[in-house]
Amino acid sequence: MLLHAYVSPNSVMMTKELLNATSVPQTTAFRWLQYLEQEGYLEKAEHPSLTDNRATFYRLTPDGRVSLERVLEDMLRE
Repeated sequence: MLLHAYVSPNSVMMTKELLNATSVPQTTAFRWLQYLEQEGYLEKAEHPSLTDNRATFYRLTPDGRVSLERVLEDMLRE
């Protein structure tokens, strides 16, 4: 989920996009989405061009981006 949000071209993603980016049941993915939001890696966001309030959008937080980049850098060093 975090990697999918990291490489997203517009940085704002629908909940459904993040859930579909996983290979686990949607209920499990939704619990992870809630956890990542509570931990400050993702945050709810408004879509810049949509005014439809029925959909929920998320984006990677600055702290989430830094944390993910650290993990990726560590992986490249190994």
